Amino acid sequence: MTTMKRTISLCLYPVLLALVILVPAACKKQPFLDSMALTPYLGMPSNLDQLHSIDLERLRAREGFQELVDKTIASDPQFKKVMAALVRQVEFNPIEQIDKIFVGVRAGAANAVNPLQNILLIAKGNFQNPAAKLEKLRQWLGEEYLITPPPFKANVHPGTSFKRFQMAAQSQYNEKVVYEFNFAFPSDTLMLFSLSQPLLGESLDVISGQAQGIQTDQYWQKMLDRPNIGAALWGTGNLSPSLFKNGPAAALGGGASAYANARQYYYDVQFGQDFTAQIGLVCDTIEGATQLSQALKGTLDQVKLLALAQSAKAPLTAKLPASILILSELQTAKISLKLSEEERRNLFDEWEKLSEKNAPAPSSPTPTPKP
Repeated sequence: MTTMKRTISLCLYPVLLALVILVPAACKKQPFLDSMALTPYLGMPSNLDQLHSIDLERLRAREGFQELVDKTIASDPQFKKVMAALVRQVEFNPIEQIDKIFVGVRAGAANAVNPLQNILLIAKGNFQNPAAKLEKLRQWLGEEYLITPPPFKANVHPGTSFKRFQMAAQSQYNEKVVYEFNFAFPSDTLMLFSLSQPLLGESLDVISGQAQGIQTDQYWQKMLDRPNIGAALWGTGNLSPSLFKNGPAAALGGGASAYANARQYYYDVQFGQDFTAQIGLVCDTIEGATQLSQALKGTLDQVKLLALAQSAKAPLTAKLPASILILSELQTAKISLKLSEEERRNLFDEWEKLSEKNAPAPSSPTPTPKP
């Protein structure tokens, strides 16, 4: 009996040892990926300037959203062409198959030739069978935008089972420009995309737990505390003083100096029984925020006068500035707007009618001269 117990012990010992070693490691990594699936923006690296979020799942549930999408597609020939190709050729409908989109913009000067290199996209949705979809995407890109794009190279991110796909090809419109398409799929519900391979790799390191990202960055945690991250649309980021010194904002009321006080911004837009929108401009000091809010109020007064002059053509738009509230709270100048759902619908209808009136009339065909 003792011999049998010893034999069983000797057989079980390697199994128990493996469990002791492997189970904690598995429990450590998988919950981290699970948390990324719930809050994918936490997979962003910390060297970003801006972060934006769109909750398509929530917007799809709203009455009239699909009608708005259909009108937008119908009114923009290029958008219509791209959507038709994605749905029919690539067999992927981003409006229906993506639930949430998070866009990160990396710090540093943008590439003048390829400014999108600074952008990282993380999406939550349905991304099963990515290889087949990407092959169809490659074929379409070769028809419309790229010169003979090669097949995507497939591999896995080091230290993980995350699928990665990379392809580079020249632009049809500028042969000196080479675009590098980088996709990654940590799971069937998460997709990453960037024209920068290093930026995509940094995010995969964060998602896999091999590096720290905005989740543990104190600077970013402070920024993420400001917007309502439960809203349908939200974002936050840094502001450059040159934006207000040299850009259109320099012509706003109050002078450029007051606007240059802003160092960071945030916003959130919520749809429900009421439509609410909030913008915050964060300054270094309370005095700076007070000056900025006063400048914003001066600008709002100018907008009210301009809107009043157009009240006959757009009566609801003329009343809109009266619904905007500006105040300063500690180091932040806040701009907020609140409308009932009925007011929002009527206002959007007015803007749509104005857009239709201001749209250029279709040009008449030039008559062919008779011989």
